[in-house]
Amino acid sequence: MSRLHDSGAIYTIGQMPGTNINENYVKGIPPATYGPTYGLHNDEGTAYIIENDNVLDIDPGVKYTINCEDFGEKHNLTILRTYATVSKMGKNPPNSKIDPPVAVPDNVWPLKQYNVCLNSGIQEEYRRLLPDSLLSTPDYVFPASCAAEAASIINIRSSGDPSNTVWFAPAGTTTFVEGATMTKAAGNATSIIAPYTAGTYKLYILNSQGVKIGESKAILRVSGSANPPSDEPQLAFTRIEAESYSGQSGIRTEDCSEGGMDVGYIENGDYVVYKNIDFGKGAASFKARVASATSGGSIELRIDSIDGPVVGTCPVASTGGWQEWVDAECEVNTLKGVHDLYLKFTGGEGYLFNINWFTFVEGNNDEHLGDLNGDGKVNSTDLQILKKHLLRITLLTEKNLSNADVNKDGKVDSSDFSLLKRYILRTIPGF
Repeated sequence: MSRLHDSGAIYTIGQMPGTNINENYVKGIPPATYGPTYGLHNDEGTAYIIENDNVLDIDPGVKYTINCEDFGEKHNLTILRTYATVSKMGKNPPNSKIDPPVAVPDNVWPLKQYNVCLNSGIQEEYRRLLPDSLLSTPDYVFPASCAAEAASIINIRSSGDPSNTVWFAPAGTTTFVEGATMTKAAGNATSIIAPYTAGTYKLYILNSQGVKIGESKAILRVSGSANPPSDEPQLAFTRIEAESYSGQSGIRTEDCSEGGMDVGYIENGDYVVYKNIDFGKGAASFKARVASATSGGSIELRIDSIDGPVVGTCPVASTGGWQEWVDAECEVNTLKGVHDLYLKFTGGEGYLFNINWFTFVEGNNDEHLGDLNGDGKVNSTDLQILKKHLLRITLLTEKNLSNADVNKDGKVDSSDFSLLKRYILRTIPGF
């Protein structure tokens, strides 16, 4: 387009029912110096097309961000939630729904629009087609600038080498040490936690010897602050402030009417992470201080990853207001030892609820060891149930898995079967 004009990154013409052109990242449209240039160029007769959630890093001198001027009988267009470095809009054609572009002049995109940039472009399996001279590894891993809250979980692309490390650190950093202003992930990771202190950061890649091999052109602009995770485990049976997370996705903190801060603005799919939570010999239940002005939702308790096992689900109902606080509780299963705790929030549309703090109640998991059918006895029936589980004939429930781990090593295997058999035969007095 340095020679041609009257063109755009996405160019449509004529009627094309059923066409969806969504979630694209456009970069590099030049100014309209020799003729009109556009981000989204809906030319003559364009109709019956949907163009939603596109991100346009284009020159402010383009004629239009979205070309929909009254020419060529355009009609029936839907173009929503366009984010661009400049907002220039023509007329809305008949029977069309078109949002004015949201202007982000410095191209530091909100997290949701950054994810559009990240998920656009060449697919991972064809990455080798991109020469480094066109797109360096750091710019592939972190392809666009992003604005996020402290400790947000930032999705990235893998660097392709697990021996590398990926860092967020201030511009000009030469010595890398994890802390409030520096976070790291493995070279093949697809996410990294944002630093815990407000500021502007670059993404760096270090090789296995710790030598810097590149930094991103894009920046990460962090707002707010959060507490870096401690290496020391935190006891689950104390009150844990919800805002003391070590990682989060989607939420924000706010002032709480009960003092301090709470976690709010929670929507479906958001989550928070708490590192190194010590559940000791076992937790029996979970309690959270919650408030909701809507119909609420649920808190899924997952361990060790956002896709890890669900050890409990705590329902949260309406409390009548965002600062009207009540306790919500649920039982938990198979939860002992030290784990990273993920609280994943689920529910309907819009904001769900707020959380001020949470805690766990300690349980005596030894009480039901070996009782796999819940009849209060440990006998040959329980032994046969365990045998079928180990042979994958009939699998135990999450709750009974805890009771089947009679040697308390975190696994259910032949060692537990042997120990249970010896107990039933009275060759040992207990587990």
